[in-house]
Amino acid sequence: MNAPGVMSEDQVAALVAAAKDGQLPEADVQAPTSRHRRVRKIDFTRPSKFTTDQQRRLERAHVTFCRSVSTRMSAELRSLISVELIDTAQLTWANALEEIPRQSVSAIVDVAPIDGRILVTAELTLLLGLLERCSAARRPTGPRSVR
Repeated sequence: MNAPGVMSEDQVAALVAAAKDGQLPEADVQAPTSRHRRVRKIDFTRPSKFTTDQQRRLERAHVTFCRSVSTRMSAELRSLISVELIDTAQLTWANALEEIPRQSVSAIVDVAPIDGRILVTAELTLLLGLLERCSAARRPTGPRSVR
């Protein structure tokens, strides 16, 4: 016994034979049943992937990172280094690219826990200065007077 709407093997064979001969029976065309559409309106001009609480946590994490980097770099380079967070913002990709200064280096970083990506940018002058200090290169300051 077949379930309703399921054809037996003999019925399938007869249908295939009729199709080969070009004599298909007229199909009962039923109007599709009306289903509730699951359409959600998304405003791409205002990204809101993070809640305000998550944004505060990210900002605190960045501030903590800046403090740690300042302390570590000051100890390593034996000079005063100050790193501070200027801004954290949730932007669309186009707006984020517009905000990047011309002379800068950017990196896209995959963030594992949220399956997302973030854009990290630093100005070229900052990176060149850090490389210069890390490589222990010193700028010539002119002749020193010996007393």
